[in-house]
Amino acid sequence: MKLRLRSDSLRLRLDRSDVAGLIRTGRLDEAVALGALPAERLVYSIRLVPGGLQPSTSFADHQIVVELSETSAREWAGGSEVGIYSDTTWGLRIAIEKDFKCLENRTHEDDSDAFEHPGGPAHCLR
Repeated sequence: MKLRLRSDSLRLRLDRSDVAGLIRTGRLDEAVALGALPAERLVYSIRLVPGGLQPSTSFADHQIVVELSETSAREWAGGSEVGIYSDTTWGLRIAIEKDFKCLENRTHEDDSDAFEHPGGPAHCLR
């Protein structure tokens, strides 16, 4: 799972294994070490919750948690939609998206588990 923070937006991009694991277990967790100490880790998670609520976030103890409706997640995972999007009342834009193969071949990034580009191989530069 990739995390992108930019201004007032939070974007999570999930590859095939991430989506399958989220649907199977109801949660997906990742972390990034921002310093040498264990307390200097940022954890980011998606958790599936019952009901049809819009995605929401919370932040405590160095952890970002995005809650997503289990129903919405299952429909998204099995469908052709690219993402699930929501705006919070305080102005944060949330995007949870399928991670597609890069349009340009990048040697430093493995996208073998990424979703096929929606436009098909003809739209990809190789």
